[in-house]
Amino acid sequence: PLEFRIVKEQLYSYKNRALISFFNFEDRNIFQYLAQSLGVKVDKAYYSIPAISISYSDTMIEKLELDRFDIKYTYPIGTYGYYIPQNLDTELPNFIELKDIREVLEIDKIHDLGYYGKDVVVAILDSGINVSNAPGLETLYTVPTELKIIFNWDAGVVGEDISDSSGHGTHIASILSGNGKFIEDGITVQTDHYGIAPDASILNIKVLDKTNYGKDEWLYNGFDKSIEMGADIISASLTSITYEKMGDPLEELMRAAYEQDIFVVSSAGNYGPLGGSVGAPALWDYVISVGASDNITDLAVYSALGPASDLSVGIDIIAPGSRIGGSDARTGGRKYVSGTSVSAPIVSGILALLREAFPEVENYRQKFEVAILETADDLGYPVVAQGRGMIDPYNAFKFLQENADEDIFATNPNRISEENLYFYSCVEGDKKSFHFKLASSSNQNITTNV
Repeated sequence: PLEFRIVKEQLYSYKNRALISFFNFEDRNIFQYLAQSLGVKVDKAYYSIPAISISYSDTMIEKLELDRFDIKYTYPIGTYGYYIPQNLDTELPNFIELKDIREVLEIDKIHDLGYYGKDVVVAILDSGINVSNAPGLETLYTVPTELKIIFNWDAGVVGEDISDSSGHGTHIASILSGNGKFIEDGITVQTDHYGIAPDASILNIKVLDKTNYGKDEWLYNGFDKSIEMGADIISASLTSITYEKMGDPLEELMRAAYEQDIFVVSSAGNYGPLGGSVGAPALWDYVISVGASDNITDLAVYSALGPASDLSVGIDIIAPGSRIGGSDARTGGRKYVSGTSVSAPIVSGILALLREAFPEVENYRQKFEVAILETADDLGYPVVAQGRGMIDPYNAFKFLQENADEDIFATNPNRISEENLYFYSCVEGDKKSFHFKLASSSNQNITTNV
């Protein structure tokens, strides 16, 4: 716990708004009652983490009896409002259609087995979704009588409604889950360019404004609401290179999602080829960090590179990310965008297909991560650039067919250090078989001791 003196100093130094994190919900709730009885404005009591956001005056700090509580950390909420770099939005030649991606990555083989993401709930944290101008996001693909978007929620974006003013969220949603309908010459037509998991249900969580700016508190609210609504997967095509190294609420929220078996998939960022450029939330543990390829075999020059600030690799996997077609929120037609932002929904969609295909798997969050990491295609780039390599959906599917009932685990995030220690507990006398896969980021030898 923070020392009482430090807590007071931090609250005085903030601009009269703070997020306070406790070690348990009981303390948080007692503090909330006390704060409200003193006239402190409670902006948010979080559902998934024992934290509270308050607005206060300096005179109230002494009255809060802070010495009664064990406080994990405080955070100056609202102070670090920042721009979240999004897609490059570069319309270059050699456009890539969703149909092409599905064929090359063999996603259609999973579709042919009857899996389209049905009954899987994906929360998309972005700039909103324009259903009125995007017929591909109105209904499911194989069940056109069912609505695709089952929940709309604004995380606090000031001065805007739930619709998509920038066009980013609509494009991302269509890549992940579009049904292939577009407007051409004023007429809605069905095409083969449907998304990766076209029957997945969507939680439309708006955390970005029309300029693709997102305050820290909007992101915290959005992740918290996604967990509360029971999302299977949270897809966040956003990133920031400004974050707290210690005591960041976003990191605590990522852990909360992991503990509830919820996947969080995030774009690594577009700051390549600069090393150490992976942003939050992708760099945090418990998040699948996605880089981008220029095509299926070449790393995109803009894709962020590790290592992350904690000396983990920073990138878990890569997916196509250049000139990818999707819904245009203004016209209802197709537009083509580049960036790790469009790579992330491809990975999210693949995970949705696996979730439908293997609904009874225990610890599926862990096992699905193993499946996509162990079967990724090594493209020959440094591990800090490609992670495990290009995602291979059909091989991940086959891996789970063979190993879904096995006790498997991944050693990601891999640490760049002289020594790696991993522990697996079992009952004395039990016999276990383990298969180890070790990879070096250089040409040096690897020494193991089991």
